Amino acid sequence: MTDADRLRLDALEDENRRLRAALALHQARRADDTGFLASGEDGERQDLPWPTDEESSRDPASVTAGYGKALRDRNRARSSNEVLTRSDEWLRLAQEAAGIGGFSLDMGSNVLTVSHKFCEIFGLPQREHWTPEDIECMSTSDPTRRPSTVDERGDGTMVLDTEYPILRGDDLQQRWISRRARYVYDETGQRVGLLGTVQDVTDRKRADLRQEAVLRLGDELRVLESPSAVHRLGTEVLGRTLELIRAAYGVLDPAKGCMHVLSEWTRNDETPRLPSEVVVNEEFEPLHEPLRRGSIVAIHDVWSDPRTSDYADQWDAYAIRSALLVPITDRNKLIAVVLLHSGYLRQWTSSDMAFARHAVDRVQAALKRLTSEATLRETELRLRLSLDAAAIGVWDYRPQDGHVWWDRQLKEIASLPDIMQANTLQALLGAFHESYQDGLRDSFAAAVRGENGGRVTIEGRLKGCPADARWVQLTGSRLSTEDGSVRLIGVVRDITADVRAAELLREKADEALTQRKILVDILQCTPDLIAAIGPDFRFLTFNPAYRAEFERHVGVPPRVGATVHEFVQRLPISEASTEIERWSRALAGEAVSSTHALIGSDGIKRNFEQRFTPLYDAQGARQGAVQWSRDVTERTQTELRLIEAEAALRQSQKMEAIGLLTSGIAHDFNNLLHGMVTALSIIKRQLAKQGGGSLERYADMATSAAHRAAALTHRLLAFSRQQPLDPKPLDTNLLVSSMEDLFLRTSDSSIKLAVTLAPDLWLTRCDANQLENALLNLVVNARDAMPQGGMLCISTANAQIAADDVAPKAELEPGDYVRLTVADAGVGMTPDILAHAFDPFFTTKPRGQGTGLGLSMIYGFVKQSGGHIHVDTTPGQGTAIDVYLPRYIGRAAPERDQESTASPAAAGNGYVVQVVEDDDVIRALTVETLQAAGYRVFQAPDGMAGLAAVRAADQLDALVTDVGLPGMNGRQLADAARLDRPNLPVLFMTGYAESAVITSETLGPAMEMIIKPFSMDLLLERVGALIAQSIKPSTEA
Repeated sequence: MTDADRLRLDALEDENRRLRAALALHQARRADDTGFLASGEDGERQDLPWPTDEESSRDPASVTAGYGKALRDRNRARSSNEVLTRSDEWLRLAQEAAGIGGFSLDMGSNVLTVSHKFCEIFGLPQREHWTPEDIECMSTSDPTRRPSTVDERGDGTMVLDTEYPILRGDDLQQRWISRRARYVYDETGQRVGLLGTVQDVTDRKRADLRQEAVLRLGDELRVLESPSAVHRLGTEVLGRTLELIRAAYGVLDPAKGCMHVLSEWTRNDETPRLPSEVVVNEEFEPLHEPLRRGSIVAIHDVWSDPRTSDYADQWDAYAIRSALLVPITDRNKLIAVVLLHSGYLRQWTSSDMAFARHAVDRVQAALKRLTSEATLRETELRLRLSLDAAAIGVWDYRPQDGHVWWDRQLKEIASLPDIMQANTLQALLGAFHESYQDGLRDSFAAAVRGENGGRVTIEGRLKGCPADARWVQLTGSRLSTEDGSVRLIGVVRDITADVRAAELLREKADEALTQRKILVDILQCTPDLIAAIGPDFRFLTFNPAYRAEFERHVGVPPRVGATVHEFVQRLPISEASTEIERWSRALAGEAVSSTHALIGSDGIKRNFEQRFTPLYDAQGARQGAVQWSRDVTERTQTELRLIEAEAALRQSQKMEAIGLLTSGIAHDFNNLLHGMVTALSIIKRQLAKQGGGSLERYADMATSAAHRAAALTHRLLAFSRQQPLDPKPLDTNLLVSSMEDLFLRTSDSSIKLAVTLAPDLWLTRCDANQLENALLNLVVNARDAMPQGGMLCISTANAQIAADDVAPKAELEPGDYVRLTVADAGVGMTPDILAHAFDPFFTTKPRGQGTGLGLSMIYGFVKQSGGHIHVDTTPGQGTAIDVYLPRYIGRAAPERDQESTASPAAAGNGYVVQVVEDDDVIRALTVETLQAAGYRVFQAPDGMAGLAAVRAADQLDALVTDVGLPGMNGRQLADAARLDRPNLPVLFMTGYAESAVITSETLGPAMEMIIKPFSMDLLLERVGALIAQSIKPSTEA
């Protein structure tokens, strides 16, 4: 404690004694009793007599001694009022002069009587009476530094002498208050009041706190090891010591125009925190200039300061009312700012700014220390790692005592004794092979004497077997110290890898010579063409393959030393200029690639892939150019075959997609047309019975139109490969011969027909009717392609397709085929027309002269038969169409006898027929037709219902069912029905794709198929024939 502090305490104690005396006199003036109890200086209660007039003017001790006399004489006590008045005035003046405020608390009424100075210290209005709660609410939120509470005053646990912070009532400035108080007791010993003084000790308190903060900051900064910890400690100490709401450390980032907040201390969790990046914009500009000069910027009120008032609302968002900005500069450049924020109006003092500057400087010094230490550690680590990575050891030799120090790396390299031992030069030299030790010893001695520039350098092998020996390089320099002694300091580097690399390099050089010879041999033997020329276009070298092809192409062999120009002049001008241009570009440093065909003097065309590249020497300078060529004739042909195959595949996929579309449409039309044809047939019968006249003619016209539409749908089904076929073994030569007269009748005299049939032609297996239609269509198309006449050729041949055959047979499986060719000498087809030749409804004929379904129908039929169709055409020269059909090994099918199908069953005769059809119209018409013919008919809309009806029938002579039924299809129904009725005749009605389920090949005995749309007469004929065949065996029996 300083002398000034002791003087202040003595003054406070004197003031307290005077206040106690004044309070006693004040209470006595109002009392009716003759005595008064109060606490003395030692805290013990005692009787205080009233003082005399003379005693009241003395010091408090004399006044206290006279209290007993005052108690014995009440009248005299009352006459002391004048003395009390003078004493009170004297006390007030003394308090104001000493900056001390007085107070007394009557605990009974809870009234706090205060002096003028008390109100001034607390920033209160000048009023004599207050309550303790009025004063307590001015204290800060620190629970350890509150003045008192009601409970503490009542139970006597209140701290009488204390120091605590408050927020002044008028300006909300935080101030420190020193309070001294004593209890006042009544005659029974009960606490009835408090008597005390207060004094503003803010300056002293802050000075003490700041001194403590500086000491703490210095102590703790010395032990911190990270910049972040230094930032945290600095902001915390500044914030707490200066009693702020926030202290932050921000580093400026000019490139991003912001300040990165590295550390932020806040008074409590309710204080809003700054963003991690604070944008530095125009609002910061007025503050930037003084900060850049290194001056602290003090903002007492952000709302009134002209530098911040325009943006005060932004400051207020972070609860900032006053601010202190402390700059941190480096080489006259502003690099960081410490932000000190107060939440209330504050007049920053010079001591505030001095403390902030001092604390920030200490923080920066600590940061620089950490940076220096980190740099030193990094440098040492880098050096150590470099030495370790380079396998370099360090040694230090003192000739005066012969001692040698070496580090861990050298110890490991040379297998030396531990570093803590007293090592000698002999120990170091002893690590080397004996053949090097004498030379090393002489080199060390010469360096100590200063010879050879005081340097020692030697490369040698360490001890050990030659295979495992390590090679090192020892270097060192002479160093003269201040005391005149001499030292040799140097390093030892492990050069084992270098020595072995040199040996390996020698080995590789020998190997390279061998490889070079091998490479020359390879170049001489490779079929690739390789040649090199110099900058003057003169041949430097070429291999035999290049020489042979050059001679084949140019006519004469090349010569080393001759120029390219001498030879290319023998080539066509365009080819010669292209060759020179490619060589020139390569000589200029450009890599040139090309693929082109060359026709040699022998007339043979070959395709070559060529590459011209610059030729560089070991230093990277261009020395010429190299040509590399490879014969890619076979590869080019393979690629062409692949392209053609891909095109054929795309065409096949397109046709498949179109087929799926057309087959669906044709199926729906077949069902519609069947209903129409059947209905028209019934109408015609009724009209015939009634003598229909002209109406019957119209019915015939409608029926004819329906049949033409049916023919159209059959063509669509043929294209989509969904038409029902009846494939049988077939002799194609016989079919062509049988149609030759028909071909002649369909052609005029300008068309010459030539038929060439291969002898011993293989059989094929297909639908003869469909093949006839296809052949007729091809002949008609060929005829139409020759409006001026010409030769129309029809030929047959056997064709064997191998696995490696190319287009046009790429879509065929390897095997044997029968080829049918129709060729004309007509107009031919362009590529665009050929690409759409098989598309449905595509035609080049005038409107009304073709449906565009001929080739598409042929395409579908051939594909459905397992074959392939190929078109070879040239515009203006004609077209040849080849149809490939699979070979059949066996005998041709015998021709069926044309027996009469008339039978008793055709008239019905009460036979029972089960009809199963999901189309209501077709089912109704079919039932009506059969019933009209005399059959007993049962009907069902689907397979399951039909099967139930079949099983329930007592008599059943035939089953007529559609194939494409929902759920159970027609074939499944027939098979299930025959489990119960094995000989049941079945007639399948089909429109298109049902042939995938049932074909003529898979039909069993007493099963037939009828194609929609069909006439009712044909239906009755087929049903009657099936029933007749089924009853014929029993009749014969």
